[in-house]
Amino acid sequence: MKYILLIVCFLTAIKTSALELKCNFEEVYKDGSIQLGVLLLKESDMRYQYQDKNLFTIFKKNLDFYYVENRKTEAFKKINDNTAVLKNISEIFEQYPNIEDIYYQEDLKFLIEKSEESKFLKRISVQSPKVNLSIYFRDCEETIINEQYLSFFPFNEYH
Repeated sequence: MKYILLIVCFLTAIKTSALELKCNFEEVYKDGSIQLGVLLLKESDMRYQYQDKNLFTIFKKNLDFYYVENRKTEAFKKINDNTAVLKNISEIFEQYPNIEDIYYQEDLKFLIEKSEESKFLKRISVQSPKVNLSIYFRDCEETIINEQYLSFFPFNEYH
């Protein structure tokens, strides 16, 4: 659970230049486990929502990160721990689409693959002594994102 939160937080940091985007994602872990969900981006705000009702949804608002449990959507919590990954990824994506293929930060390595089919990324690989996974982005499309879906309170279901 701790690693999932770390990765979700990492993605929550994405900032794009006036880009409004919806993507499906697939997290693939070294042990073969997979988590599915949806990513919404609008300027500096983000929603990273796991499909599994036993997991959570992460929001980025301004420079802060919050999460809402998918089963208890009436309460939110600010993420105070493990934010270094989020902040570093935010910096990487602030430069999108002019980004590098590899980023290093302390013991973390991020490998970035740009998509040839969409306006976003194909894959982000995160490698460190604590976590190794790939996040694949699928069916990315530019679309108008309603502000209600980027708000953690009140929480609005997104399907």
